[in-house]
Amino acid sequence: MHDTHPASPETAPFAQRLRALRNEWTRRHGRRLTRERLAAELGVAPCTILRWEGGNQEPYDCHIEALREFFGVSRHDLGLTRPEPVPTGTPNGAVAAAQQRTESPQSYEPESAELGMSAKQKVIATAARESSRHAVLAGSANLMPATLEHLHADVQRLARSYPQTAPPALVGEMVRVRNLAYLMLERTRRPSQVKDLYLIAGQVCGLLALNSLDLGCPDAAADHSRAAWSYAEIIEHDGLRAWARGTQAVVAFWSGRAREAVDLATSGQVYARSGPATVRLRSVEARAWALVGNAGETRRAVTASQRALDDDRTDEFHTPGGGEFAFSPARQAFCAVASYVEIGDAAPAVRQAETAIKLYSAAPVDGRWYRAEFGARVDLATARLMQRELDGTQEALSTVLALPQGWRTARLSRRLRLLDHRLATEPGRSASAARDLRERIAHFSAASIIHAPSG
Repeated sequence: MHDTHPASPETAPFAQRLRALRNEWTRRHGRRLTRERLAAELGVAPCTILRWEGGNQEPYDCHIEALREFFGVSRHDLGLTRPEPVPTGTPNGAVAAAQQRTESPQSYEPESAELGMSAKQKVIATAARESSRHAVLAGSANLMPATLEHLHADVQRLARSYPQTAPPALVGEMVRVRNLAYLMLERTRRPSQVKDLYLIAGQVCGLLALNSLDLGCPDAAADHSRAAWSYAEIIEHDGLRAWARGTQAVVAFWSGRAREAVDLATSGQVYARSGPATVRLRSVEARAWALVGNAGETRRAVTASQRALDDDRTDEFHTPGGGEFAFSPARQAFCAVASYVEIGDAAPAVRQAETAIKLYSAAPVDGRWYRAEFGARVDLATARLMQRELDGTQEALSTVLALPQGWRTARLSRRLRLLDHRLATEPGRSASAARDLRERIAHFSAASIIHAPSG
C-alpha cells in the first residue's frame, strides 16, 4: 500500500517532530504510543509511520490533517512548511478528455468535498467543520441533544461522500468523527446517549472498513467491520446489525474467504427489517456464492435481490439518499454484474452492467456513485471480452483507464487484473489491440495508489 509520496527536503523536520510528538503523547498519557497504535488511529499501515519517522517519505495532506487532529497541533508544529493544498476542481486533462460523455469525479485532494470551491469557499467550509467540532466538544460535558445531532450529521455526510470521494481523502475525517464518538462515550452514562454513540461509532467503523478495502488494507478492513458488528450487538440495533454483517461479508469475499462471506451475508438477513437491507444482503450473498463457484445458488440469490427491490419496508438506518447506507436499483444491478461475470454468464452480465451504468450516469452530479460506476465499467468490459467483443471491451474501459491516481483503488485494480488474465488467455491475445490494452492496464496498476489485495 502507498500511503505516502516521495520525500522532500522539508521531510526531516517532520520526521523529528513526529517522533517527538509520539514521545510527548506517551509521557502525557502514561501509556506507550507505538507505531502500530498510531497507525491504527490514522488508518494507515505501521510501516508507513516507520517511513515517515525515518525521513524517507512524507504523508499526503489527508494524513497530515489526521495527525493534526490526533495530536492537536498545527502544520508548523509538525515541522511542515509547505503551503496548504489548493483544490484543483477537476481531474487532469487526460481524464477530462476521456470522460466527455460523463461528469468527472472529484479528483484526489485532502478534502474532496471542497473541490470546485474557490479559496474563499474552502475557508468557509473549513470554518464550518471547526464550528461543528467545537460545538460537539462544548456540549460534551452534559452531552446536549445538539452534540449528538452534530455527530449524526457528520456520519450522514460521510456516508453520502463515500461513493463520490477518492478513498485517501476520507481517512482523516472518518477517524476524526469516530474518535469524537469514542470521546463522548467516555463522558456519558445515559443509556439513550450511549446507544446513539455506539450507533455512530459502528457506522463510521463500517465506512472505515469499506474505505480500507479500497486502500488495499483487507486486515484493517476486517478489524473495522468486526468493531461495527460488536457495537451493533452492544446496542441490539438490527439496522446496524444487518449492515455490519453485510460489510463483514464484503470484506470476507474481497479477502479470499468466500464461504465465510456466504455465512455472514446469510446470518445478516435475520436482522433485515427493510427492503434496502434485504437487497444488499442478498446481493452480497450472490457475489459470495459466485466466488465459491456455485452458479445455481448465485442465480437464486440474484433473483432474490431483484425481488427484494419491491419490498417497500423502511427503517431509520437504510434511507434513500443515504449514500453508503442506501441500496438503490443501480447498486443491485452492479452487484449482479459481478456475480454473473464470476460464473461466466456473459449475456445477463452485459444487460445488468448497461443498466447499472445508465442509472449511475443519470444521477445528479452530487449523487453519482463513482466507485461502483467505475467497477461496473470494468465488469462490462470483462463481459464483452467473454463475448469476444474486444472493441466493446476497449470502449468500456476508456474512462476507467484514464482515472487519476486517487481513484485507482485496490478493488478496481483487482477487477482489472482479472480482466488482464482473461486477455492473456483469449484466442486473440496476440492481436495488437489486445497487447495495447494489456499494456494500458499494466500502466494503470503501476500508477495506482495501492496494490490490489490478494485472494
